[in-house]
Amino acid sequence: MRASCSLLATTAAAYGDHRCQAVDVFVPDGCNEVPTVLCLAGGWWTGDARLRARALAMDLAERGWPAAALGLRPLDDVEDGRELVDDVITAAIRAVEEATVLGAHAQVCSLVGSGSGSLLALLAGQRLDADGLLRPRCLTCAGVTPTVAPWDGCEPAIAERLGRFAPAAAAALDPLRLDPASFPPVLHIHGDNDPAVPARLARELHRLLRAADRPSQLTLMTGLGHDILEEPSSPAARNVLRTITAWLGQRDYA
Repeated sequence: MRASCSLLATTAAAYGDHRCQAVDVFVPDGCNEVPTVLCLAGGWWTGDARLRARALAMDLAERGWPAAALGLRPLDDVEDGRELVDDVITAAIRAVEEATVLGAHAQVCSLVGSGSGSLLALLAGQRLDADGLLRPRCLTCAGVTPTVAPWDGCEPAIAERLGRFAPAAAAALDPLRLDPASFPPVLHIHGDNDPAVPARLARELHRLLRAADRPSQLTLMTGLGHDILEEPSSPAARNVLRTITAWLGQRDYA
């Protein structure tokens, strides 16, 4: 972590016509050999995700990583989750373009998803890697949401959102049903006191990736709940951020 860091920024850079289709990009000086970290907020795809992810992106940039807060349309404004994944991919391309102009490594990225944003990070990261649109070197899922299938004890409100996210395309929108060999390296961070999404789902995805010989790390955080990155300045989130930046630092970005 840097003691001080000069940042360049581009805010509210639009990639579509909807008011939420925009990105904020923050690039520290001297970062041309590391990827742009693309941040996706949770909230079950409501409101303006860019505004909720901005503090996380700024915190990562102050630690020396170029970072972007990605906005996407709310689930209520689209047909289903396929359009949200499309939003993330288009936003990712725009954010990396903007970060490159400000001095970041061209065409290389990492994705960090918080809560339900981790589902989008998994889906978009897998597609970006397969399509060759960008080079996602790794993914981080904090408060891992790796499936659209309601689990035992799933709250009715969450089950309803999952059903709207994947009404007719569940297989294509469920990381647990996709080819595990198609994912970039994944760091899973989950609170052992998560009342919304059980930690066993993170363990299941971790097991599938390891069985496919994919790099995967699972870190369980004692006493933490679901939205563990929503307040990056909190002591708990700072512990999580140290884990994330250590993971990012272990990757090969050549």
